[in-house]
Amino acid sequence: MNVWERDDGTVHRMECRGDCGRGDCADERSPGDISGHPADVAGRPPLRIQSTAEMVEWLRAEIGTGRMAGMFARGDDVVFCPRIGDDGYVKLTTVERDEDGPAQVRPMSISRIASYVQLAYWCYKIVKDEDGNTFPVAAMFPSGAARPAFDHPDKMGHLRRLRGVTHTPIPQADGTILDSPGYDPATRLLYLPAPGLAVEPVPVEPTDTQVAEALKGLRWLVKDFNFLTAHDEANFHGALLTPLLREITPPPYKLVAIGAPQPGSGKSLLAAIPRTLHGGVFRSEVPSDEAEMRKSITSILDITTGPVVQLDNVSGVLRSSVLSGLLTSDVWEDRRLGSTSHLRCRNDRLWMITGNNLTVGGDLVRRTVWCTIDPACPNPHLRTGFDIDPRAYAASHRGELLHALLVLVRHWVCRGRPTQRRGSDSYATWIEAVAGILTTAGHPGVFDHTDSARQSVGHDDDEWQEFLVAIHGEFGETSWTVKELLGKFQPRIEANEHGCRTEVPGPLQLDALPTELAEKAARANRGPELIGRSLGRWLANREGRWAGDLTVRRAGTERGAMIRWSIQPYQRPEDGSH
Repeated sequence: MNVWERDDGTVHRMECRGDCGRGDCADERSPGDISGHPADVAGRPPLRIQSTAEMVEWLRAEIGTGRMAGMFARGDDVVFCPRIGDDGYVKLTTVERDEDGPAQVRPMSISRIASYVQLAYWCYKIVKDEDGNTFPVAAMFPSGAARPAFDHPDKMGHLRRLRGVTHTPIPQADGTILDSPGYDPATRLLYLPAPGLAVEPVPVEPTDTQVAEALKGLRWLVKDFNFLTAHDEANFHGALLTPLLREITPPPYKLVAIGAPQPGSGKSLLAAIPRTLHGGVFRSEVPSDEAEMRKSITSILDITTGPVVQLDNVSGVLRSSVLSGLLTSDVWEDRRLGSTSHLRCRNDRLWMITGNNLTVGGDLVRRTVWCTIDPACPNPHLRTGFDIDPRAYAASHRGELLHALLVLVRHWVCRGRPTQRRGSDSYATWIEAVAGILTTAGHPGVFDHTDSARQSVGHDDDEWQEFLVAIHGEFGETSWTVKELLGKFQPRIEANEHGCRTEVPGPLQLDALPTELAEKAARANRGPELIGRSLGRWLANREGRWAGDLTVRRAGTERGAMIRWSIQPYQRPEDGSH
């Protein structure tokens, strides 16, 4: 009999069963073969620790399967997906109200992979006593054995590729419903439903009665919100559908703006419904500048899994070239925060904003779907008489509401996916599909209808037009450089008939500049001449962008690569067509 002691001080006795009587046979045992030695009291399977090279081969065969099935390969990373409350789920911000959604995708480090093995298995090694008898003792899994998996996840044969995570059943590209929890090899999606979520199987061919009941239930959910038009309501239901359409109509998707004329109207409550149904990210404030906007987008796309992202309580005019660029791309590329590694993420999220009297500027105007509610009464937050709390109802009836949305999608698929042509830009396929689903189901509104847009032109467009008109009035259609243009804002000295010299304002005033540039020029000690570089970028970013019947074009270059510009009026055909 041999006596050995575990780390917790417990003394165990065992009989060595080595055939040779000296224990040498134990050296021939493979990892996981304990040959009669005591099992771990927590029920973990035994793992015999051998040389680092041998443990590399063991990990190569095991990672991604069995007790290590929770690890996946994403890009160049080994990752795992902790749910909220699990070890490894770490909130991305320190703001109390912010939420990161139901789960995260976290990269595994070398030490984390080794620690995962250590905790999932009873790791031991075989030692000999002075009499030559063998017995097991607890051992550490060598972290060096995890390095090949970390460096080359593509060489790990059982490590499955992860393309995305869904927290609800989701229609596949062919219209069938992926509703089995776990990893789906065909789509490479991981379905992680919330505990207790039950969604009734969707009929293969929903009947008209089932479709009508599904639409009725979805509209009843928001019946206490006073949408300005039926199209605004359709836009909201289109937002509810979009997270389910990621395989049928891949991104990008427009920004969804939920607005109201005054506080207390229920914007945040309405916006919470998509996050409640599908899982999502909530940010109580819009990032303060473009650099912070980029960091926030990168961390959300890299780490979180919820398909809905809400930026709450937007104030003033929301302008962001970073956000505008995000909304036109299905892929987001950036440097991972705190690392030199390059990140490439799929941008399949539905981005939402809320605010009072929402206004967006620049290219965001044309990349936004508007959903406006108006309670049409003072102090709307004091209203009573509601039948339900929409967010609480959505949470308690989540399975029923998801089933209703899936019935609408499946019905549209079975009808042959009818659509009407809605444009040719990158959003057209998505808009046509969402509009087709709602119209086929009998919804009274039309998704992304022009009548639902609260803005047809942004403030930036107004300023751009005024700027072009001012330049055209001074130069006509002749070309000019940025330096020559800024010279028109400078005062000049003139002498009168008596020889007195006076300062005369330039032909153009600072208020003719777009606000951003005018404010910068006003702050500069030497006036507008110091904004030459900013003005040059402003023109380059808007070359060919029409404001009314005017646009700006490059008209050649001078020595030193100085660009000449000119204002070009729109030449209408003689027949009056466009």
